[in-house]
Amino acid sequence: MATKNTQPSRELLRWYRKCSPHRLDLIGDFAGKELFAVDANSLLLHCVTQANVDFTDGFQLLHAVYAVEIFLRRLHQRGCNFHLVFFRKYVEMSIPPGTSKENTNKYLLASQVLFHHLQHHSDDSENEPQRAFVYEFSGPDASAFKEYVKANAALKLDIKVALLNDLEIRNNKMFASVISPTDHDNPAFNIKLEDYKGPDVPGDSSVNEKLEAKLEGYSVREKISTAAICQLVSKDSSNSLKMEVVALTLHLMGMRHWALTERPCKAILSKRPAPLEDFLEKITIILACVSPTSWLFQGTWDLSDLFDGRVFLSVYTGVRNKRAFPETLVQETRALLRVIEDTTEAKLLRHLPPVLSVSEDESVVPAPSSLEYAMLPFSHPIIDQYLAAVNLDIDAAFVGDNSNQVFKEILHWHNANSSLKHKHGPKPLRFFAHKRNQILMDDIMNYSASLTNSTGKAINPETIVVQQDHRPMKPSKAHPRTAKKAKAESKEKLKTEKLPRANGTQRALDAANATRERKGQAKTDSVLTGWADRWREDFDVEKSLIRRHRLVLIYLGNLRKQDYDVVGPEVLLYICIILCQMWTELVQRNPTHNQNATGMQIAGLIYHHSTTIAQLPGCTIQISDAVQHLAKLLRLPEIPMAESFKNSRPLVFKVHQFEDLRLPLAAVEFQLQYCGPYLERSFDSRKDERVSFSPDAWQRDVLDAIDAEKSLLVIAPTSAGKTFISFYAMKKVLQVDDDGVIVYVAPTKALVNQIAAEIHARFSKSYKHSNGWSVWAIHTRDYRVNNPTGCQILVTVPHILQIMLLSPANNRTKNSWSRRVRRIIFDEVHCIGQSEEGVVWEQLNLTAPCPIIALSATVGNPETFHEWLKVTQEQHGRSLYVIKHDSRYSDLRKYIYAKPTTFEFTGLKTVDHLPTPGLHDTSKEPAFRHIHPVAALQPGYFSMIRANPFFCRDDQALDDINLEPQDCLALWKAMAKANVKNSQSLNPIKILTGLTSKAQVVLWEKRLKHMLSHLMATDGGALRRNPFKQDEDTQSEQAHTIALPLLSDLHSHDGLPAIIFNHERYECEQILGNVFEKLKDSELCYKNSNPEWKEQMRQYKLWKQTKALKKAAVKHDESRKKPKVRAEKEPAKILEGQRRRELDRINLSRWSSFDPAAPLDEFSFADKTKLGNSELEKLLKPLKDTGVFIDALRRGIGVHHAGMNRQYRQVVEILFRKGFLRVVIATGTLALGINMPCRTVVFMGDSVFHTALNYRQASGRAGRRGFDLLGNVVFAGIKPQRVFEMMSSKLPDLRGQFALSTTLVLRVLGLLHATDNTAYAVSITKSLLTHNQLFLGGPESKLFVQHHLRFSIEYLRRERLLSKKGAPINFAGLVGHLYFTENAAFAFHALLKGGYFHNLCANIYSKRDKVLEELALVMAHLFLRVQCTNAVKMSISHGDVSPSVLLPNLPTSAEEILKEHNRHILSIFTSYATSFARMHLQDVPDRVLPYTQHAVGPEQSGGYGSLDKLPPCFLRSPFAALSGHDDTFSSIQDLCNNVRSGVFMEKSAIPSLPIAPHDTDGPLNGYLFNFYKHGDMEALKGSNKIRRGSVYIILKDYILILSTIVASLKNYTSTDAMVDDEDIIGVYDDEKDSTEKRDDTKGRGSGCSGNRASLPSWANAQHGTLEHVQKAFAMLLEEYDNKLRKTKS
Repeated sequence: MATKNTQPSRELLRWYRKCSPHRLDLIGDFAGKELFAVDANSLLLHCVTQANVDFTDGFQLLHAVYAVEIFLRRLHQRGCNFHLVFFRKYVEMSIPPGTSKENTNKYLLASQVLFHHLQHHSDDSENEPQRAFVYEFSGPDASAFKEYVKANAALKLDIKVALLNDLEIRNNKMFASVISPTDHDNPAFNIKLEDYKGPDVPGDSSVNEKLEAKLEGYSVREKISTAAICQLVSKDSSNSLKMEVVALTLHLMGMRHWALTERPCKAILSKRPAPLEDFLEKITIILACVSPTSWLFQGTWDLSDLFDGRVFLSVYTGVRNKRAFPETLVQETRALLRVIEDTTEAKLLRHLPPVLSVSEDESVVPAPSSLEYAMLPFSHPIIDQYLAAVNLDIDAAFVGDNSNQVFKEILHWHNANSSLKHKHGPKPLRFFAHKRNQILMDDIMNYSASLTNSTGKAINPETIVVQQDHRPMKPSKAHPRTAKKAKAESKEKLKTEKLPRANGTQRALDAANATRERKGQAKTDSVLTGWADRWREDFDVEKSLIRRHRLVLIYLGNLRKQDYDVVGPEVLLYICIILCQMWTELVQRNPTHNQNATGMQIAGLIYHHSTTIAQLPGCTIQISDAVQHLAKLLRLPEIPMAESFKNSRPLVFKVHQFEDLRLPLAAVEFQLQYCGPYLERSFDSRKDERVSFSPDAWQRDVLDAIDAEKSLLVIAPTSAGKTFISFYAMKKVLQVDDDGVIVYVAPTKALVNQIAAEIHARFSKSYKHSNGWSVWAIHTRDYRVNNPTGCQILVTVPHILQIMLLSPANNRTKNSWSRRVRRIIFDEVHCIGQSEEGVVWEQLNLTAPCPIIALSATVGNPETFHEWLKVTQEQHGRSLYVIKHDSRYSDLRKYIYAKPTTFEFTGLKTVDHLPTPGLHDTSKEPAFRHIHPVAALQPGYFSMIRANPFFCRDDQALDDINLEPQDCLALWKAMAKANVKNSQSLNPIKILTGLTSKAQVVLWEKRLKHMLSHLMATDGGALRRNPFKQDEDTQSEQAHTIALPLLSDLHSHDGLPAIIFNHERYECEQILGNVFEKLKDSELCYKNSNPEWKEQMRQYKLWKQTKALKKAAVKHDESRKKPKVRAEKEPAKILEGQRRRELDRINLSRWSSFDPAAPLDEFSFADKTKLGNSELEKLLKPLKDTGVFIDALRRGIGVHHAGMNRQYRQVVEILFRKGFLRVVIATGTLALGINMPCRTVVFMGDSVFHTALNYRQASGRAGRRGFDLLGNVVFAGIKPQRVFEMMSSKLPDLRGQFALSTTLVLRVLGLLHATDNTAYAVSITKSLLTHNQLFLGGPESKLFVQHHLRFSIEYLRRERLLSKKGAPINFAGLVGHLYFTENAAFAFHALLKGGYFHNLCANIYSKRDKVLEELALVMAHLFLRVQCTNAVKMSISHGDVSPSVLLPNLPTSAEEILKEHNRHILSIFTSYATSFARMHLQDVPDRVLPYTQHAVGPEQSGGYGSLDKLPPCFLRSPFAALSGHDDTFSSIQDLCNNVRSGVFMEKSAIPSLPIAPHDTDGPLNGYLFNFYKHGDMEALKGSNKIRRGSVYIILKDYILILSTIVASLKNYTSTDAMVDDEDIIGVYDDEKDSTEKRDDTKGRGSGCSGNRASLPSWANAQHGTLEHVQKAFAMLLEEYDNKLRKTKS
């Protein structure tokens, strides 16, 4: 920014240096479909700078507009919803720092032109209302801007800010640094920048009034320019000025005729005359300040091309040198000059240039690029058909592949110690591998038990038996003896059917049945007797109805299922009687209480229990009559009973009539307002023998589709009932045979572990003829459990599945693993839209070899995604069935938490209240303030909808707003009160009849939403303002300060268990630590001051002393006592038994179980009734000492994020599911499908990660099916406006990514070669090359894919990674294994192939430290690079941070190799673009602006005249060529950004790695190199500004890369590898036993141990061998590994 060095600007820079922005995807993570604002001046600066627009030698205004439109088109293509906002006070934001005075006005004019140009096309875009809206304000403090923000609720500028200066676009993602409120203490918007004061405008603006009639028929550009000329000439009539005016006028007329391809001119007049500079400065100022009067803006619109600086200078040179111009051009210029003369009385015509003769006129059409490129020969029987359309010359000079060696994998790339070929079968596990396997299986057992509510580790899985009708039967002749036996059995069967039943057998069966019935009746009688005794002895004598109610509920909850069937209905009826008594007492105390919320909630509970009783099988006539009496009491119709009851049994209690109780509401209104959570929730449910429950209609459709072997896409919200789908499909595969495989793909390792544990708890199966086979296995990068290829259910992550599907070893024969895969389940399939893993999800969906099941609760564009998935499945010959269910089983109720003004924690208070759903609070200032979902649409949302009809198309504005029954009722009442037209047609009393069900309410809700959407989209109607205005007086506070008050209030409102979501790991730990310390300190204060506790401790100490004395006395007596003669004859064991009984008598005391150090209930959130202390300690014992985290678990609080070790996270999940742990503070790790049922979800503290997707995923954890009737969602420490944004935000669309990467091409060709082109490998290839790409879409995508494929192959051929027949050669395996690093893998290969690593590592044993340091530096330049932010650069320049945080430059030799590698890539892909343009775009003009679709210039070429032209461009965009750029591109980024339209170039798919600092925006962050040198993780968080929560994960990922390199290199250096257990050990397991050392660095010293490999010539260099390289990387891996383990410990 070019502002003066004022105090505000210094404050802004100081604030910016302190920020630690998140690196986020603006599309998926940040904005999605939500409205966001773009500061247009900053955008202009960014685009002009990035596109190298010429604002110095010339003034290429059209190129600047084009650069901005390219950016806007990218936003539009990615589904963004944005506004462009111009602040005139801060127009200086568009000016680069250090801009000269004469060039400053160019940026001001560009800003003005851009605003009017985009505004004009926004107003014209009737057919595309999703285009950006353009607004202009004087500044952020202007009243108009405040009204604008108010009308557009999503644009709350103090929420989050994305920085444009480090924007990066990859595929359909746009990554930028995003600053949230938690990143800084003082928001930047509180800093007032100095208002910009524009220049003084020269000339006389009054002359414009004389021009309107004279300029009729001229274009907007010509009118505005002529007005500016007249304004300037009216005050200055010098001869020099007249020459400039003629040149400018000639330039205006020439722009009518010169096509874009003709206009690129040379940069001339580097030393311009002073009059010319003065003229340009003045005319630019006038143009920038021209008032946009209506007549100036009427006519042909060409304002975006207002001025071409290079053309003007060329024309000016010609006028000054009296060069000739075409006659037409001179005549048109003369006519316009006359208008100027008439207006200003200036004499200009005599300065006109001479006329050019026709023969001298020239017209040049751009020719195709002269770049000629010959391809290396390539032929492949499968690939050739896809390359037929790409006809290119072949390099005849190419010698061949004689020096290359076909790559052959001998070791597992993920395990350098595992051979692919076992001569004698796999060896048994080593000690530590076996130990880890035992630990993992023990964890799985514990985990499984917690998922099935089992006691201890007891689980009861279903034993699966292969069904006979599924077994393939081979026809064969029966053995004679077998045939004889079968014949005899047949005769015996006939004899049995004819003869009467055998009396003895029948009598035995009858007797057994009678005995069973007597035992059953005895058990029934026993249960009934027990119930009667409990009622008489415990319940009936309890005077407090609240406590009686709670005791009966506990009794009911502890009943076994068979006992519940006997007495459950009667117990529930007794609960109803208690509630009626409570209601009666309430009314007797105050008759008006019959109508208040408490009375109605009691009535709601009666409704709930009555309707529940009606569905139970154990009802009697007496119970049925009582239920119908309660129905009359509640003014309900008769409650239909599930069965007809004939049994009669007296009740143990008396049923009163309660005639004095009457509901003050109509039955329908009562049910909607107070019984919403209790409504019958099925959607046409029926019994189905295939499952153990009664599935809804949509669930039966799912079962039918699975049975029919169809592919499935199921989109249903959390808690809707999707869980059974996966397990039903698994069971089907298990029942068919022992060979079929089903794969479950999960996005996170946490979900992988959970699903595997649940499978373990559900299924068991015996494999008679399969040694080592198992039902299930886990396979992730970090670890494996069981054999992944020897199981029937594989639970894994996307990357691993892709590795297995593309592995030649899994595809060679018909019985290979990939051929046995019967179905793939993609859980949370919306992850296809994520930034990192998304491309692998898309590739897997394209190449799946079997039917799939895709599950998700959050797809923003289900129709588009379904259509894409349908096409891909149909191309595989499979049909796709889509099922979309919109309703949750349990509703969610939202609240904003208001922290009490004064809070002093003295312990948790137990409040007796009824267990009603929700956080009901009748106080005047409730802690939890209910939010009606429609309140999220305010303020100003209604007016925004009316202003932008796009949002309400097909009711999209309300699709993501879910209303529970009471919300629907409130909305209808609001519309009825406002006399909304036709609102009475939706009167619930008319629509909802009988007992209301959830299905009826859902249909009513849709009609209400449709009416509300119509009202919002129109100006008419009475509902102009939101009827559910929410108070906004709650303020955001730091999360750790409100955590304990919030949890205390949740405890008192029965809102626990709860999960608190905060997306910062360190804040999660801070919240836990703060709550734990306050609980502990408060408990200590209580113990020090409470007399009861002191008395208790006194008695305990006295008991201990007495116990010790008695024990001592017993021992003393035994030693002194002389046994009698008779006693001497007694066995010694009898005496010992007497002694023990005496000691036990001493120990029996109420103090024996007392632990004074255990947390008191008042200072602990743990529910100790759910878990015994011994079982708790058994779970905690294996955990490593993590201090406060373990102690916090004992108080019922845990933390859960990816930085915690796996074992701790699993213990947290187990304790939470068991009910002991009632508070978990988590990041997003628990949001994706983890089975952690809770009553309340809390969003604590604002974050940029509180996106629409994350909000829906996280809030779905509340109110899970089968646990709670209603879920609570609480927002704490977040401003209400931000809460409303989260609630109403729309889900982002799934748009995919470019799926064909260069490494994928290499891996697929490797698969084809290794499997001899098997049908499976051919099918995968066809899928990737012909199926529709989600990112590109449309038939034209095939052309892009074909060309990209051919030139990717060309690159691989040139890099000697492919032979001419498509076989992987040389280091192809290594590059393929590093596929997840993509471009960095090819840079690494360039250094390896170029001999750099060989030469460097030649001295690894003599100069170890020096070699490793340089190796660490080079690797930090290649992998996991982090661009050094401007904030860090500023901190260094101000001395706040040491320059050591910057990564030093590459060594010269390495840099030269990489530069040559990038030049080589640029040459190849420039040829790709050229060949595509030649074949498909030869005669297609490129003159349309990319976003507004505005055509610029004439279609046909005109005459050049005397312009100093540049050679025409063919490949580069003609808009970019205006700044003097030709068809020579400086980098891949330059090529991708500036190639002509119609050529698809995706930078991320091109294997080029920019070299820092030359090709990047400054130096890289040196965090990896610094960690190697110092091993200080805290320094990375502080000085290097790596996000605190991400450091450990990044370092683990880096070690994964090093491990892969070491293992891959060992394929080339080892011929006799040690065989280790490949089932357990992964690439890098940070939790493995520290006593087990790596084998990778054995043989250090001058020599090498073991058998040396005979390496081919291509694997060695002049000074070093590949074995030296492998050893050096093994040492580097060990260094990083040791440092990371040390910091963790």
